[in-house]
Amino acid sequence: MSPWSVARLAACYAQLGRTAEAQAAVAEVLRLQPNFSTVEYMRKSVFLEHADDRELLREGLTKAGLPA
Repeated sequence: MSPWSVARLAACYAQLGRTAEAQAAVAEVLRLQPNFSTVEYMRKSVFLEHADDRELLREGLTKAGLPA
């Protein structure tokens, strides 16, 4: 899996309150891409048309503990 896919999974786990799974996914993201940035990820997330969807993803990435 790409770090981008795993980051999205981490965000989903975090939004669901599945903290252990979110933390494991974050560890995998940082293993695959040590310089991961939520800001950069969101800049590249043009596949989300609606602002509400983008905010929910950003919030999940942050809640999961991924670096800004």
